Amino acid sequence: MAEKGDDNMDVDMSNTKTTFDNLIILKELGNIINSVRNEDFLEIFPNSKFRRVKWIPMFNCLKEGTFDEMVEELSSMWEYEKMPEKLERPQLGDVKAQLRARDVANLRKQKALLESLTKEYEVRVNRLKKTISAKRGYIKVLQMEMQKYQKKNDDFIGKVNEKLENHASLVKIMVPDAVDIDDIVWTEKDMET
Repeated sequence: MAEKGDDNMDVDMSNTKTTFDNLIILKELGNIINSVRNEDFLEIFPNSKFRRVKWIPMFNCLKEGTFDEMVEELSSMWEYEKMPEKLERPQLGDVKAQLRARDVANLRKQKALLESLTKEYEVRVNRLKKTISAKRGYIKVLQMEMQKYQKKNDDFIGKVNEKLENHASLVKIMVPDAVDIDDIVWTEKDMET
């Protein structure tokens, strides 16, 4: 089982090496093709045996084919080497900058969160202030109503007391003082009448 894993590793390593070798070969071939001009290329062939007109399109087709092979080789190498994943990881020279950028992004998120919380708390505080001021106004109105009814009540009690006093004096006026009969000294005159 372990030998199979080692064989796979060797195959992977040789594939990577092959990919890079193919790329190097294609690059060199592309450099050679790009450095050769059409006129230089046509001088290779003798005039009598070949027509010059057929070779220029063939040479251009060869250039395009080489370029297409390079693109294909690069894309397969890109996928094989998992370059998108490698690009997402921080590069050695840029680790501090990327960490700072990540910290800055986190701080911006925290700032936005804190600002939204602050706005939310301000809305709550304003709502509570309005509620408290409304309750204070209601309490003031209740106090004024209580004072008004207290005054009415005091006036009513005062009138009742006045009436009671009047009734008491009326009773005194209307009902004479009770006289004890034994204390009265009767004269003969009083007895006759």
